[in-house]
Amino acid sequence: MIAKYYGVTHTQDYIYQKMGPGYTTGGNVINNNQLNYYKPSNGLNKPNSKYVTIFTFDQAVSEIDNNRPFVSIKDSHSRVCSGYLNDYPDRYLAIDDPLPENYGYYFMEGFGSEDYRIYVRN
Repeated sequence: MIAKYYGVTHTQDYIYQKMGPGYTTGGNVINNNQLNYYKPSNGLNKPNSKYVTIFTFDQAVSEIDNNRPFVSIKDSHSRVCSGYLNDYPDRYLAIDDPLPENYGYYFMEGFGSEDYRIYVRN
């Protein structure tokens, strides 16, 4: 799903193959193995992408304000964070979820619900 934001149209099969051996279309991908697709020139060509386990709301704001949607991972499921709402004291992330397959949906999620992030950077 993040590839679409960068104008890349690889198939799911291609993306899974780049993320690592043993993955099949429609299955979960080990979170940090996603970098195997995001970093190289035959993937998204975002060599400074990084997997993080500690993050803040301000970092999310910085990524979005710099036109860098990022991967938000919850329960081993990857989604895209493409926006935010800071209505102090409440803070929300705008999530684009690829499920259900072929439809997906968009929703606001309270900050602190994610498990990991991958910042997708040049």
